This record gives sequence, structure tokens and C-alpha cells, in this order.
Amino acid sequence: MRRFTYQNRPIRRWNGYTLLAADGSHVQIPSDIHDKATYFNSTKDGRGYNLLHLNALYDLESQVYLDAIIQDGREEHESQALVELVDRSELTEPVILVADRGYEAYNNMAHIEQKGWKYLIRVKDKQGLLSGLRLTGAPEFDAAFSYSLSKRLTNRIRQEPHKYRWIPKRFISTILGTQAMHCIQSLSVWSDLR
Repeated sequence: MRRFTYQNRPIRRWNGYTLLAADGSHVQIPSDIHDKATYFNSTKDGRGYNLLHLNALYDLESQVYLDAIIQDGREEHESQALVELVDRSELTEPVILVADRGYEAYNNMAHIEQKGWKYLIRVKDKQGLLSGLRLTGAPEFDAAFSYSLSKRLTNRIRQEPHKYRWIPKRFISTILGTQAMHCIQSLSVWSDLR
């Protein structure tokens, strides 16, 4: 089905780029207390509900969903879904991918860059990729910066967060593996700091 969509979608571009949006959303399904992967029991009256999480890749200009991944509600992982959506995409033309805060992760950016795509990912206001960087106080801005990623947390990394980032072993990129991590040549981020 995915191949059919890629091959038969109307080709519409913006300045030569295919514009893609990645987003996720919860989908409530009929209640089943025995389905532990989707069941949540957090209502005051004791009645629970079941959720799935839908992650979709949408072509903004052609107005077509190109791909989707459905995850069990308790196993939701938007970053993992985005990596899979990007890696299995059959698009060969220039792409700009737009994504929201749930997709802010070095691993996502590494996969997108390896694919040769450009991207715009909204980042968290005070934590995540922006923490430790010296940025303007403007409510909206573009900032280009680069720094080295390391799997070792040293005093130098702690003292110079604007130059270095520590990545815990459990978060090491699936592209970069366990080798020295001096990647993501330059990272452009956009933040809405309202």
C-alpha cells in the first residue's frame, strides 16, 4: 500500500522541495481491560480506556498521507516511529521535514541528515537541545550552531555545554553506533519561546 501511495501521489513541490510533516496523535479504541499494552485506568470512577498512538508522515503540498505507524498506547515512542518512517521512505527528491517537539532528538536528526533531507523541528523551550546554548531573547529566531557529541561525561563537557553534548549510552544513535560521536555537522533549530 505504501509503495502504491508513493508512486501514484500527485507531485507538488514548494521551491523544488517536497514538504513533509510528521506528527503523532492518540486514538481511543473500544475499552478492553485485558489488553495491557493499550489499557489505561486513570479515571476517577475506575473506568479505563484503551489508546493507540498514530504516527503519520504527510505530504503538505499533495495533501496525501505517505506512511503511518501505529503503536500500542503504552509503547508509544514518537522518535522511534520517525526514524522508521524516514528510513523506509522511498522519496528520492529534495525534502524538507517539519516536526513538533515530540521528535526533538539527535538520533532523528542523524537519520534525517543521512537521508539527505532538510528539517525543521520545533524544540522544547528550556530543556532538550536548547539547554546550555547562548541564544537571543527574541520570541522567534533561527540559530545555526554545531557541537561535538560524546558518550563520555567529562568536566570539560560539563563546563562548556555550548560546545559539547553528552549522550548517555542508552541513547546512542542507531546510525552512529558505539563509535566516537562527532557528528551532526551543523544543527539548525527553530523555537517558539512565547
